Amino acid sequence: MSNNLDWLNGLAEGQADFDAAIRQLDSKFSGVSNFLAWRETVLMAQSKYPSDMPGVSAPPLYVAHRWLQLAEAGCLDVRVDPARGLIVEEKLGDDSARLGPSSEVIRNQISKLIFKKLNELPDGRMLQIYELAHAFQTATKKRLADYQQELEEVIEDLSEKSYIQHRTRGLGGMILFCKGIDFDVWQDEIMSTRSRPAAAPSPSPSPSPSPIPAPAAPASHTYIFHAPVASVQTGANAVAHVQQTADQSQFAELKSALEAVLAELAKSNLPADEREDVRELVRTTITEVEKEKPNKLTVRTMLGGIATTVQTLGSSSDAYKVFKAAAAVVGVTLP
Repeated sequence: MSNNLDWLNGLAEGQADFDAAIRQLDSKFSGVSNFLAWRETVLMAQSKYPSDMPGVSAPPLYVAHRWLQLAEAGCLDVRVDPARGLIVEEKLGDDSARLGPSSEVIRNQISKLIFKKLNELPDGRMLQIYELAHAFQTATKKRLADYQQELEEVIEDLSEKSYIQHRTRGLGGMILFCKGIDFDVWQDEIMSTRSRPAAAPSPSPSPSPSPIPAPAAPASHTYIFHAPVASVQTGANAVAHVQQTADQSQFAELKSALEAVLAELAKSNLPADEREDVRELVRTTITEVEKEKPNKLTVRTMLGGIATTVQTLGSSSDAYKVFKAAAAVVGVTLP
């Protein structure tokens, strides 16, 4: 019982620190947006930052503090887009060095990004030029449009090798990419380069007799189960270490409640833009809940944002009742 109280007290303190950081951001960029928009933007952005770094127990708080530090250094670009809302991007700043890389480096970067993006796409999806441009700017902090010649050279080279196919469509000249017939050859080349072994050392002029090899140790495997298991047969001379994941049933219940909220929001009378913002926050929360080890503080922070909207659905709503019971598991109490 005391452990549960300590955990809830820790969550409350973390929530207060998080809200304080959000207020500082809102004050730092006064007039740009508001507290709720900053809060939601930080929660949405946490997926872009690793949550397993040393000392990072609460990703939302880490992101908020990181942005405050970058803002003080003049390295945070904040603006409001009419369609996308509040946009926050990390920048090097106006006083950063601007020594441009060579054309060969740029071509290699473009080629690697085309491979990476095409390799990630599911069957039936094409890569659009704006997706490549966004990935290029994210990776290099430079505009792909400034390297049109290098882009055309890379496209021509990859097309001649049948690694990719491309077409230009529409009045705006939208370029579309898809895998070529020899994309698998390109994939093999990339993988072989990454896994190329180091050169073997020169043989000794007088090698000593080879020792008799010791018996092979039993194989060791690690399996992760999300439900109770009895025993696992992994084969002869094999040892299996079973790791049971705790609290999965609680998070499964919470996921079902969030899905019910999504369905309820679809038929609610909320304004379209507000409804879509909340739906996106619910989907982000579901993604966190589905992780092998969900961060409870992150989940609780997100639920706090969802709870305000869910209450407007009415206490008689089925989604409200399910959400209220599930949210209580992680310390969010609704009236």
